[in-house]
Amino acid sequence: MNQSYNGELQKNLPRIESAQIVEMNRTIGSKVIFTCPRGYGLQGSNHELECLPSGHWSGSIPYCQEVRCGDPMIPKNGYIEGISMDLQMNVYFAGDIVQYACNDGYMIDGNPISICQENGRKPSCNYPGLMHGSRLVSEVKFFYEVNETINFECYEGTRLKGNRSIKCIS
Repeated sequence: MNQSYNGELQKNLPRIESAQIVEMNRTIGSKVIFTCPRGYGLQGSNHELECLPSGHWSGSIPYCQEVRCGDPMIPKNGYIEGISMDLQMNVYFAGDIVQYACNDGYMIDGNPISICQENGRKPSCNYPGLMHGSRLVSEVKFFYEVNETINFECYEGTRLKGNRSIKCIS
């Protein structure tokens, strides 16, 4: 015989290390949504669980785990400025910023800064280049930060095709 539960679920969810519950309702069919604080990623099959007619939750409880990026890799003929103890042990967490510098007589080629993002990736935005007949209105840099926007305009006698600005998104 298949029994269903038609009341309010009294059983609390177990306490989850570092996780935050965004929405919580214990009635049948309702869902609970989990998130993690900055620097942590939600692990497990679901970030959302449903209260089933049996009075149980629909899946296993997720957990939060500190986000780590790969080794920032010290460039040949260079070093990482202001290296912390964690970086000396090749541990690079979300939000950590690494700034590269070169030994005397060498010049940096590429982005001198690397940031470990919430998803464990390192962002990268390179100079987009210019099309014939256009110029960059924004400051020209070796690299652009995530969420930074740069603007273009056309020389007299030419017409813009496409967007006037682009935004670095990752």
